[in-house]
Amino acid sequence: PLARWPAVALLFVVLFLELALPGTQQARTVAVLLVGYTLLALAGMIAFGRAAWLRNAELFEVLFGWFGRIGHIARRSLDRALCQNCPDGCRADRCIDCSACAAAEERSERRPLLRPWLVGLAESGRGDWSDVAFILLALAGVSYDGLSETAAWAGVGSALFNAALPIIGPLHAFTAAGTIGLAATWLAFASVFLSATTLARLLLGSRQPLRDIAVRYAVTLLPIAAGYIV
Repeated sequence: PLARWPAVALLFVVLFLELALPGTQQARTVAVLLVGYTLLALAGMIAFGRAAWLRNAELFEVLFGWFGRIGHIARRSLDRALCQNCPDGCRADRCIDCSACAAAEERSERRPLLRPWLVGLAESGRGDWSDVAFILLALAGVSYDGLSETAAWAGVGSALFNAALPIIGPLHAFTAAGTIGLAATWLAFASVFLSATTLARLLLGSRQPLRDIAVRYAVTLLPIAAGYIV
């Protein structure tokens, strides 16, 4: 099972196109990318099924599904049969913002639900390491976007550019520097996060799997990522 690693890969590609590859903001390029993504999504749903693709690979379904947990409007699934074998481990009597059930159900099988802000973060259900990686990558992307405009990164970026310039030329050197910066930011976030999560588990003497604790801690970072985007 690939879990949501396909969505992680697509998010990295989108961040790469936005932050590392020059020329992607031109109207023609944007149009080509939108058509290409649409064709990819259609092909994915045909090959793997609508529910599987939307739950695990559809970038915007996964991204806004996580961000939607911050808000005061949730989506509640009404078909309890979907929850019996739900991979996210949702509750049949309270299936709220479950990505697996939402992808599998029809529009008539869901209802909006009002709730206090941020409460949805506590209803994350059973997650996976791919969910942790996705959330950290979303936060790393917006952080690198700001970092790349600072004087501190200008020196590092210039050093990477000058090192790659004789080998791959100016255009590819610029792209390589941006890609390394994005990947390094993501890896730095992941290292700090996993170290803090592991330490917290040891100090608390918890017997919960590290994955479950990491998922619960990762969702608390979503408001930070959402704040950067807004």
